[in-house]
Amino acid sequence: MADPTARPRAAWHPTWTEPSGPAYRDVTSRSAWIDLRALAWFVLLALAGLVMASVARNATAGLDEDLRNALAGAPRTILHIALVLLQGLALVGLVAFPAALALARHWGLLGRAVLAGVAGGGAFWALTHLHLLQPGADLTPIAAGLGPAPSSILIAAAAAVVATLRPVSSAAWLGPLWTWLALLAVLRTLASPEAPLDVVLAIGVGGTIGTGVLLAFGRVVHRLTAAGVAATLAEASTPVVALSPSAPALDSWQWLARTAPGTALGVDTPAGGDTLLLRVVDRYTWRQENLAGTYRRLRLRVFSGGRTASPVAAVTSEAMIGLLAADRGVHVPRVRVVARAPEGEALLAVDDVAGIPLADVADADVTESVLRAVWSEVAALHSHRIAHHALTSRALLVHDGADDDVPADDDAAPTVWITSFGRGQAGADDDALLGDVADLLASTYAQVGPARAVAPAVAVLGGDRVSDASRLLVPVALPRRTRDALKRTSGGLDPLLEEIATQTGVPRQKPLPIERFRPRTLVAALALVVAFYFLVPELAEWPTMIDSVRHADWGWLPLLLVASALTYVGCGIGLAGSTPGRVPPVDAGLVALASSFVATFSPPGLSTIGLNVRFLQQRGYPLPVAISASAAKEAAVVAVQVVLIVVFALWGGTTGVFADLVSHLPSERVLVGAGVAVVVVVAVLLAVPRVRSLLRSHVLPSARQGIEALQPVMTSPWKMTQLVVGVALLPLGYAFSLFAASRAFDATTPLVAVVLVSLTAGSLASAAPTPGGIGAVEAVLTAALVAIGMSTSAALAAVLLYRLVTFWLPIPPGFVSFRVLTKREIL
Repeated sequence: MADPTARPRAAWHPTWTEPSGPAYRDVTSRSAWIDLRALAWFVLLALAGLVMASVARNATAGLDEDLRNALAGAPRTILHIALVLLQGLALVGLVAFPAALALARHWGLLGRAVLAGVAGGGAFWALTHLHLLQPGADLTPIAAGLGPAPSSILIAAAAAVVATLRPVSSAAWLGPLWTWLALLAVLRTLASPEAPLDVVLAIGVGGTIGTGVLLAFGRVVHRLTAAGVAATLAEASTPVVALSPSAPALDSWQWLARTAPGTALGVDTPAGGDTLLLRVVDRYTWRQENLAGTYRRLRLRVFSGGRTASPVAAVTSEAMIGLLAADRGVHVPRVRVVARAPEGEALLAVDDVAGIPLADVADADVTESVLRAVWSEVAALHSHRIAHHALTSRALLVHDGADDDVPADDDAAPTVWITSFGRGQAGADDDALLGDVADLLASTYAQVGPARAVAPAVAVLGGDRVSDASRLLVPVALPRRTRDALKRTSGGLDPLLEEIATQTGVPRQKPLPIERFRPRTLVAALALVVAFYFLVPELAEWPTMIDSVRHADWGWLPLLLVASALTYVGCGIGLAGSTPGRVPPVDAGLVALASSFVATFSPPGLSTIGLNVRFLQQRGYPLPVAISASAAKEAAVVAVQVVLIVVFALWGGTTGVFADLVSHLPSERVLVGAGVAVVVVVAVLLAVPRVRSLLRSHVLPSARQGIEALQPVMTSPWKMTQLVVGVALLPLGYAFSLFAASRAFDATTPLVAVVLVSLTAGSLASAAPTPGGIGAVEAVLTAALVAIGMSTSAALAAVLLYRLVTFWLPIPPGFVSFRVLTKREIL
């Protein structure tokens, strides 16, 4: 095997510099998990405050009064003195924090704080003008005559400032910042004659806006410089003469350091000194790692690394694992130093091993001997019950052991080094060790294919061990890099699992139930709770609704059934029109009917689009063509629906059916404020690098793919006609179904208004993360029909009938269609 150190490390030359200058510098660090967690908490607080201030005023009025009565029992003089002191401290904070930032010349932080304060106060002001908050009963202030209490708008602005400055401030400022916000909240509660429930809402809204500003602009933090690293190592009796940023292939290590010639820590160094790899863990990185580990432990049943008490504890644990593995004869970089920097950062220095990550070795050079050496090191590590918990081809360095001046021997056994024990565990149980085997199997499979990945593992570990590990080959349990590589692999994990069964002689193992919950399940549950929260009050109309059912005009039921059936006809014609060649519309329509069952009860991932792709593949279309045809159909659905909305909106404007609805809209000032708030939220989101990356990597490519897929269809008038007619029948079928259901209970319901409700509110509600939009569709459509003039009981009855015919009734025939199409190998 050719010397892997010649690729790419030899092509990359470290830029060595002598450490000099200040020990720290200010850098802008883009925020991630820890700030997203804070955002989630502030959003939940805002929702709780909104609920209390909009629908629970009466339920909490007694609590407000009890709180005031309890505090009013204190001596009046002492209470007045305390409140005056609180007011003074709050005013001092209003002046002290901006002045401190200005004197320290932190103009960027000051600008962000001002922006957050204005945006937070403005957002709360706009919310109060949306008429969502119920007026609370006036209560007797605990201490009257002390001057005006701070408004909730000021508290929202203060919460936004605190949320923005919280992660970028030193520990000494965190206490005063939170204390200042608490003082404002207490003053608002005690000195205001109004119920103080909106204080919770103000803090939630302000904190959400402030965290959004933080996510948009990032955090300014102190980062150790080369001089700071050198000074820290010198204090640990390891002087260095030059430093360089680490090689791109070793992204988990942040620095390369060259030690001075002579002796360091009792170890003789060569004339040119040693080269060390350094990892710097600051408190921000440490919190991110702990938060990610906590999330994995909550979500998964497999061990994924323990929680550490501090950055120093984290690198100490990593060093201990490395020393333990080296003592047992495993090839790991020798640990040199564990040190602590002045502001709490931890440094771990190990020897720079000659070699490159297995992931960067050319596929042709990943020979049987290389992979056997890899698995031999893993077996040695596991024989001493040490688990790695991130064992991918990126954590394995390969070197053939030949002298650089001597030609390499292709038959020489390579040396493999295991690195990056940041999530390591000593005394691991068997499941943790099998998790390492599963991780490495998946990682090497994505690189060299199933046969070459499995054979060395079976030869070294044995078939039973590999077969047992295959039960942990579940995508969610694999490292992120491996999951990304598997997405680019045809067939996913299936070829690997089949190869393991073939080579071990053990039938394919059933995956273990690793996940405790899925994120989409939590989102769906939350959506259901919110939807039913708004739907349950409508159920109070149940007796009236029963009476409406008795007097319903059931002559509209045939139109409802026909319109519902037209949606499946439209899906079939649209798919036939978006696909080159001849596709039977009847078969395509039956596939659409089958999707009504599959999308509701089948596992996630087997969606309507996936069923269409499967159908086209069974007809002999290549996968790219099948995906393009489905993308063309979906793009056409969006385009035609937008056109239909414009057409029916213009029609409705000429008939005057929306005159009463428009008269009930909020004032122009409120609408303008809401529009500005939407623009601000979108601008803040677009300023977040992760959101822009998501748009570039997923949204824009999907839109571009759909547009490109439409181009071949547009060259055929017949195909284009099929596509447009088919995709138009889909939304119009649902719209006329809703119209027929509405007319069954209210003879005056205007057609254009119901169609617009279906095209807009109905389409948005159906996108809720619940099966078929259950809960959300019912709540939104009921509210929309009431808004256009229907009574609550009639609207609820119409929506339930509409959902019965368009959602629930197609499920049994959809199941029959799915079974028939599968048996006939059409699916």
